[in-house]
Amino acid sequence: MAWCYELPVYRDTYNKIPVIFEYSKDFSRVYTHTLGQDMKSDALQLVRSI
Repeated sequence: MAWCYELPVYRDTYNKIPVIFEYSKDFSRVYTHTLGQDMKSDALQLVRSI
């Protein structure tokens, strides 16, 4: 049985988290607190769900 860390979907999702955090820094102030926060929490939830 493979560990979740070895699954390609886990690795790809985990590697995209820093990219999402980096892109959300450049959002305007309004979107940083709404859309940016939602994107960050959804990405982290994907990793937790796997």
